[in-house]
Amino acid sequence: HLDSTIKTTPHYVSYGMAKNALNHLVRSLSEKDGGLPQGSKVFGVAMTTLDTSQNHSMLPDAKFEEFIPVNALAMRM
Repeated sequence: HLDSTIKTTPHYVSYGMAKNALNHLVRSLSEKDGGLPQGSKVFGVAMTTLDTSQNHSMLPDAKFEEFIPVNALAMRM
């Protein structure tokens, strides 16, 4: 079945496909029989928009104060 929480990306099909493929990969690998050695841990980072100059130029009407600073993400990893 389709997950109704997944947002469509009609103008960015490859982006949406890649994002959902990565989500599927992380979820699959985290299963008991996901194919990784016993004791392995898997985590994915799901976040909002990163605060980059490219995102500022591509999303001029966005609320930049809601973007995640790149260095803040790096510190959490």
